[in-house]
Amino acid sequence: MSSERDEQADRGSGTLGRRTFLTAAGATALTVAAGAGGAARASTRDSADVIVIGAGFAGLAAARDLRLAGHSTVVLEARNRIGGRTWTGTFADQSIEYGGQWFSLRQARAMAELDRYGIGLVTGGVAVPTSFYPTANGPREVDAVASNNHLVSLIARLFEGSQQYFPQPLDPFVRQDLLAAVDPLTLRDGVNRLRLSAQDHQWLSAVTSIYSGGTDTTGGLTALAQWWALCGWNQEGWDSLNAFRPVGGMRAVLDALLAESQADLRLNSPVAAVLDNGRTVEVVTTTGARYTAGAVVVAVPVNVWRTIYFAPGLPRAHSAATTQGVGVPNAIKVHLRLAPGVTTSAIGPAGAPFSWVIPQGDLANGDQLAVAFSVDPTLPLNDRAALEARLNTVLPGARVRDFRTTAWHREQFTRGGWALRRPNQLTTIVRGLQQAHGRVTFAGGDIAVGYHGFVEGALETGSRAASQVAELLS
Repeated sequence: MSSERDEQADRGSGTLGRRTFLTAAGATALTVAAGAGGAARASTRDSADVIVIGAGFAGLAAARDLRLAGHSTVVLEARNRIGGRTWTGTFADQSIEYGGQWFSLRQARAMAELDRYGIGLVTGGVAVPTSFYPTANGPREVDAVASNNHLVSLIARLFEGSQQYFPQPLDPFVRQDLLAAVDPLTLRDGVNRLRLSAQDHQWLSAVTSIYSGGTDTTGGLTALAQWWALCGWNQEGWDSLNAFRPVGGMRAVLDALLAESQADLRLNSPVAAVLDNGRTVEVVTTTGARYTAGAVVVAVPVNVWRTIYFAPGLPRAHSAATTQGVGVPNAIKVHLRLAPGVTTSAIGPAGAPFSWVIPQGDLANGDQLAVAFSVDPTLPLNDRAALEARLNTVLPGARVRDFRTTAWHREQFTRGGWALRRPNQLTTIVRGLQQAHGRVTFAGGDIAVGYHGFVEGALETGSRAASQVAELLS
């Protein structure tokens, strides 16, 4: 049986609580600022033009762009691998993605990177004739195409009006006057005001719960509505969001970015403090290593900002974002090796142990590979029989031979899954998140103006952060 793998003590009894971590980071920062760091705290000192914190897509894109602008970078990554919330690995002797895995042809920046590095695409899944959808009496097998078409028609109803308030979805502030009426709404508010039949309400709520991490009172209506607008306000675009994967996996793209960046990559280097004195920035790791640069790009998830001591402090928008949270509260990705006999997909109702099950193809011995998503924080992560029982509540007859779970919300250096803005965040803090603060700037899919929560959004913010830093250093 495969189960969730800890990454260099990412969680567990060795993880510091938030209060303890901040106290330790603050003490380290004050010691360093006073010039009193001993050998244990200041075991190394290094410098570069720019320090990039985080080796996900945003951080590596920033490092690459800075190299093209003539600047050297040190990239500090907390984990023992690059990729952040993307993570290419193997399961059942197949290359799989433990984190983000899909691109859409509509995502111009991602497509440009693939073209730049000569990386192709493969389809993201397999077509199935039927699918299990929720009903009042439990899961029911229905025609896959017809049910998906109906579900997307409900999604279109949910986002009626988005062509007016998001006429240019890559610039969501064009009609901020219209956003004022919808940005305070939760996804649940949006579903409730449609007055749907009981079954349609159940189906649409299942989708909004998937994307908002299990509670559609957390996700903002405008967050998902912007995705719909970016997809061209139509089913073809919406279905394309999970249509393609890069050849060689996400790691192939990341490796290409890292190679071109020529960055000095330091793994196993969690950051404790970022100290901007107005002339240079000093970055202190949890091991006491210190790095000095002319500027810093912070490219870690918004939910992780609160674990880092910033001097002279975070701006109002950034403080609000990390306090409120941006990443969905619960996000578990499960790779399944199923015994032959189940060739369908499944969508679970809101609150179900599994929200979405997607077939990925047959294995050589007839077993089937599938990827599933759960937003249930009580999902058993290491018990095959218990996990199979939960799976059968949405996909009857499934027999689990092997599995691998990755609970992103439990990871110390993630603290949540994909990004989905909360009500009022778009109109109150997103503009502020795009701004540099002294010699520190920020990047990551969480704070993208366009495709927030996607690799495309990470690339957008990495490029913007690099431009801000290049201008500062010039």
